[in-house]
Amino acid sequence: MIAMILSHTPLWVWGLLAVLLRFGFIQTRSREISMGRAAVLPVVMVLLSFYGLATRFGCGPAYLGWLTGMAASVTLCRTLDWPRGATFDTLTQRFSVPGSWMPVVLILATFISRYVAIVAAIMHPELAQGAAFGVAVGLLYGGLSGLFFARGLGLWLLRTSALQPSLG
Repeated sequence: MIAMILSHTPLWVWGLLAVLLRFGFIQTRSREISMGRAAVLPVVMVLLSFYGLATRFGCGPAYLGWLTGMAASVTLCRTLDWPRGATFDTLTQRFSVPGSWMPVVLILATFISRYVAIVAAIMHPELAQGAAFGVAVGLLYGGLSGLFFARGLGLWLLRTSALQPSLG
């Protein structure tokens, strides 16, 4: 059964996984990046997440689940002050970001969750029609993409605070 599912997966899906993993592996090394570069992965992951939800499970409750998942992830990350260890150089306008395996883990979790949800919906079309499944998928998609968004937001807030004139 699994071999049949994998063999019927379009090749572009594996190409997309390779590209996403490349982005993830780049982030395992400490590096200096611009704000634009820091925004690429969060924007791509949020757009892919929403697109995946809209094209397969697009109903009101699914969107509500997605927004709830996003909000919960962003709130959790801001509460935990994540990401940590990044600095912003006001002269070069670049971030110094420590390497982390978390993006690779999040990319794999996002890919696997989307893959499983799509396969489940194809094998059991009645699932895709049900609000409960849509909400669950929306929560999962929103929660995962919210972690990427929170990282980008954290860097943007770091930049904003670094550029604020000091009072003193």
